[in-house]
Amino acid sequence: MGRRHVAAELDAAPDEALLTAFANGDAAAGRALLDRLAPRLFAHASRVLGDWAEAEDVVQETMLRLWKVAPDWRRGEALVAASFWSFSRVAAEA
Repeated sequence: MGRRHVAAELDAAPDEALLTAFANGDAAAGRALLDRLAPRLFAHASRVLGDWAEAEDVVQETMLRLWKVAPDWRRGEALVAASFWSFSRVAAEA
């Protein structure tokens, strides 16, 4: 299987599948999830905070929190996106 094929599969995978794969040691799945979610969060945080450096901090803190919960993730309990936005609110308030 070629690198492009794997990338296409990751691009098409749902967030929950990527987080589960990342929790099981698939670093490429983690990168794909980061690539998918971080730009939206950065755009939102920079609008709300009015500061790019603070927005970058919020993205970093949010992703760290998501990676920490990845091993305990149980499919169907909560959507990755919902947890992601919840973590981002906490990070922005810190």
